[in-house]
This record gives sequence, C-alpha cells and structure tokens, in this order.
Amino acid sequence: MQKQLERSERKFSKLVENSTDLISIVSEDGRFEYVSPSCEQIIGYTQEELIGDSIFSYVYPEDRQYVMEEFFEGVENPDITPVIESRLDHAERDDIILESRGTNLLDDDIVEGFVVNTRDITELKRREQDLEQRNTQLKNIRDLISHDIRNPLNVARGSLDLYREDDDASHIDNVEQAPGRMDTLIDQTNVLADQPLRIEDTTTVPFSQVVQSAWNMVDTKEATLRIDGQNRSRETLTGSSSCSKT
Repeated sequence: MQKQLERSERKFSKLVENSTDLISIVSEDGRFEYVSPSCEQIIGYTQEELIGDSIFSYVYPEDRQYVMEEFFEGVENPDITPVIESRLDHAERDDIILESRGTNLLDDDIVEGFVVNTRDITELKRREQDLEQRNTQLKNIRDLISHDIRNPLNVARGSLDLYREDDDASHIDNVEQAPGRMDTLIDQTNVLADQPLRIEDTTTVPFSQVVQSAWNMVDTKEATLRIDGQNRSRETLTGSSSCSKT
C-alpha cells in the first residue's frame, strides 16, 4: 500500500508538472500558495516569484476590479465555479489572455485553498476576432452585391416602362445592357470569393474612376457627367472637387 501510494503521488506530480494548464492553489485573500511548474511557460514567472504574491497584482489594471469581484464571490459561495477571462501582465509577452476556472476547496482538509486551473486562450481569441471580421466582411459583400445587381435590374424595368409608354426602341438598348452588367458582377463576385477576405493593404483610387463606374451603372437619360478635380484620389477629396449632372 505504501508503494502504491508513493507511485500514485509520483504519477500525480508528473501530471501536474507536465500539464499545459497552470494549476494553482490560492488563499482566501487571493495569494498564491502553490503554483505548478508550467507557470513559467504560461505567464512568464517562476514558482519562487509567484508564491506569496497576490494574484491580482498580475492582472491588467483595467481587468482587476472584475477579477476581484468574481474571485471573492467564489470564496463566499462554494457552489459557484467562476470562469474568468482576463489579460495578464506577462513577464515577456504583451496582451496575453487567460481563462481561469476556480473551485472553492477552502473547507477541504487536504487542499485548504481555492484551486484555479488557468490556460492561455490568446490565440483562440485572435481566431474568434478574425472569424468575426470575416463574417462582417461577408455581410458587407452580400449587401454590396445585392445592391449592385438590383441596379441593372431597376434600369431594365424602368427602360421597359418607358418603352411601353412612348414606343421608343432606344430604351431597349438599356434593357439589353443589363444582363451584361449582371454577368460582369457575377464574374467579379466569383473572383472575390476565391480571394482571402482579410484586408491587409489599401491603395488610392482615382475619384474620376469611381464616379464613372457609378455613372455607368444607372440610367442617366439625357444627362452628361462633369468631374472637377480629376487628379484627386477618393481618400483626399476635399474642397471644390465635385461631380454633377447637367
């Protein structure tokens, strides 16, 4: 039985020492009483540096009040298992985000402390942000495509109505152009779908090109286009630069 106990203790020690999570036992007032060896890998501090220190001193000031409230609520109510996400002041890295799950074992005769399992979720959070950004971009693309496809359809419908009213065959030209514009939009959409959605680099676009592209998408009837400030880019358009129908 003694050998089995020793073997069990060694096995437990090996599991704790090689765990990718940080396992700690915290006192009732929030001080480290035990920290697993993985602490240096996860938060950049040694066991000797952490033991006896307040856990809150390693939390970003902006998150400290929230962490303290969650921790002490768990201390007061053993039935609560708090799960806390917070940024920690890493010894070498910036913006590390940790998820900590606490279990109140203060009344346990063996542990006599608040057990906290902590893991690094920094990369997970970055992926979540990337996914959210991609979803936003997809929604914007969907709205843009929906709007752009409706434009030639609206032009075609309006031209058909005019043709029915005055029997002027010139309106049919606009109707015939609509499918070609829609084909172009569909081709561009297919190209866009094959490209990464992350926007990394931007470039300036000639204002005249933007206006001309928009102008070509609508029925301008007898109007003509005049663009002032031809050399200005869309980003720097100010002052007297303008476009107008005449």
